[in-house]
Amino acid sequence: MVFKILAFTDLHASRTALEKVAEQITKHKPDLLICPGDISIFENGLEYTLRKINDLHVPCLLIHGNHEDEVLTQQVCKNLKYLTFLHKKTVVLQNILFIGHGGGGFSFEDPEFEEWAKTITPQIAQHNQIILIIHQPVYNTTTDLIYGGAHVGNKTYRRFIQKYARKIKLVFTGHIHECFGAVDDLSGVVISNPGQHGKLYLIE
Repeated sequence: MVFKILAFTDLHASRTALEKVAEQITKHKPDLLICPGDISIFENGLEYTLRKINDLHVPCLLIHGNHEDEVLTQQVCKNLKYLTFLHKKTVVLQNILFIGHGGGGFSFEDPEFEEWAKTITPQIAQHNQIILIIHQPVYNTTTDLIYGGAHVGNKTYRRFIQKYARKIKLVFTGHIHECFGAVDDLSGVVISNPGQHGKLYLIE
């Protein structure tokens, strides 16, 4: 059975981007939506945009970006039927373990993620298909390359992906707008920035 995921990122409260996502949903009829953060512009339009995503009536896993507060985003999501706030949480759908870790910006290391990742080792051991959802991109990939040629991604995420490369099937990321649509391969793991307008992924 094919599991259809429509991912989009960095909406920044754009109504145009929301309309494009809605068009993709009508076209592809996905089973699941994924959003790796930056839903608002420094929380302006956060609740409005989350409600609009909920109104799409497709289950959505999301995390906060560097434009949102973790607590506020979680509070709004609690009252919305189709939204699951996945920061520092895991969920299993279609025998796939989804791992979420939001926030972050331009840090090369993330000790908090490193420590938290240790607590989900049992879940990782039980699953052979994992999808990781992060906001800040992975260091030294096409998803973290900014104008001028500098790589601004996170090395902690890179080490985590390489450690579990045999299990991780796909990584969704965002944050760097000039990398919308970028796809890379790290140790056999597909890393993708789906962009604002949504991109379809088929998982078998």
